[in-house]
Amino acid sequence: MALAFTGTLVMSRALPWWVWPTAMLGINWAALGTASAFASESLAIYGMYAGAAFVASRLRGNLSVLQSLIGVTLCSVIFYCVTNTAAWMVEPGYAKTLAGWWQAQTIGLPAFAPSWVFLKNALLSDLGFSGLLLVAYNAESRVRATAPMPWLARAAA
Repeated sequence: MALAFTGTLVMSRALPWWVWPTAMLGINWAALGTASAFASESLAIYGMYAGAAFVASRLRGNLSVLQSLIGVTLCSVIFYCVTNTAAWMVEPGYAKTLAGWWQAQTIGLPAFAPSWVFLKNALLSDLGFSGLLLVAYNAESRVRATAPMPWLARAAA
């Protein structure tokens, strides 16, 4: 999610918003083959990446570093909920009830680590990688002689 949201925020406006999701899809196909690419879970994942990139393209140039980190956090939580819901829908180990959906969102299936651990790790990695992208973007802005992204909210014009 960090690459889809924050990568789109910091990439050149000359590149369309769909570059990152398409690149991620291509890398996935190269690594895993195209057999799983059109499963419902995969379509949910690609859709979430595309949605995050699209939203970021509309916010590009209007967010501070802090707001960008809040944005990637929201994207990560939404991604978690949507993809766990997709898993709940297709995985026979989950009861197709509200309790089964809640199990998918929290503890997951007994044979695996709890689902919330995935959310924790996703948040840590997304925030860490987004932070690195934003620091690199601001450091590189000095080389380009352009204005860096502000650390806190932008001043009202």
